[in-house]
Amino acid sequence: SKDSVDVQTVIDSKKCAAAVLYAPPTVFNPKDTRVKIAFDADAVLFSDESEFRFKTEGMDAFHDYEKEHVNDPLAEGPFAKLLIKLSKIQEHLPTRIEYSPLRLAIVTARNAPSHMRVIKTLRKWNVYVDEVYFLGGLAKDKVLEAFGAHIFFDDQDTHVAPASLVV
Repeated sequence: SKDSVDVQTVIDSKKCAAAVLYAPPTVFNPKDTRVKIAFDADAVLFSDESEFRFKTEGMDAFHDYEKEHVNDPLAEGPFAKLLIKLSKIQEHLPTRIEYSPLRLAIVTARNAPSHMRVIKTLRKWNVYVDEVYFLGGLAKDKVLEAFGAHIFFDDQDTHVAPASLVV
């Protein structure tokens, strides 16, 4: 929806995921014919538990927690099932997964040492992702533009607004 109040109402209901839609970029030049979908990690693919820890206790506490729980899979977030289903679709397409007409990426502010928990969670979910970018707080829009994302899911306007100019 383009109505942020409606989206928040749906999110608060905890019945399904919802997203605010931004206008498409005025210039979008896809580099190839494949469909490319990118996701943020925390509070999008995964629960907001780790992001909440970062926001309330700071970066050091976040990294300590992630190192301590590196072998514990992250809980599913609002768009986890979508990623899992898209990954299953890739498996059933007639081409090898590397040549799939559907490409998936994770573009997250996470970085070392918290990246391992993401990798181990994806393995536990048996999900194949073509590309993962652990940006450590760097801007996401340039990476999304280089990836050629058609769709990007993120929970923060500070990332979505600049990304909407290229995705």
